[in-house]
Amino acid sequence: VLAVYPFLYGMSGLTWLTTEPRYLVVALPCIALLLSTFVTSVARLAAVLTIAGALSVVGVVEWVSWAHATRPQQALDVEKVPLQDALAALNNDGIDRAYANYWIATRITFMTRERVIVSEGDLAALSVAGAHRVLPPVPTDYRSHHHPAYDTAVRDAPRHAYLLLEGASTTPTDSRLLLSHGYREERVGTVLLFVSPPQPGPAA
Repeated sequence: VLAVYPFLYGMSGLTWLTTEPRYLVVALPCIALLLSTFVTSVARLAAVLTIAGALSVVGVVEWVSWAHATRPQQALDVEKVPLQDALAALNNDGIDRAYANYWIATRITFMTRERVIVSEGDLAALSVAGAHRVLPPVPTDYRSHHHPAYDTAVRDAPRHAYLLLEGASTTPTDSRLLLSHGYREERVGTVLLFVSPPQPGPAA
């Protein structure tokens, strides 16, 4: 099983994140069974437990050190930006469809149990899709989007919003594009909310 696991791992586009071993968890039972084949005596068991204990101590020490060193950056971490006020602003505007980066989109959609659907979008590639309408590229598969159906829900909505994070590299360019096409800006803490204008009704 372990011999084919790297190939199974590489087949999924969702395993692109390699900075943490989350996708190796499912292989741990196999690794444990493999190690158990070498533990054939009390001496070997003691050696394995000693090595495992030492690695655990080193891991915990390194994790604590890393947590302290990165604490200032974590205060501005996109994964921890408060979103309650931004969600309240969306509710006040009567908007339940929006685009944002992955971290903001996933959190709001989860917090509201899909009452408000916020789709992740390629904010570096926004383009004009019509009068007073700016949209990201259409996702083609799960490699470019974790849930393409969310993109469809936002794209088909009569009105939507963008939630941009102040200080993000693409925000100034996106802000100018959205404002030039009729989107209304609202600042909510470090989140910039851009609401699309009402779409014109059918001609009489």
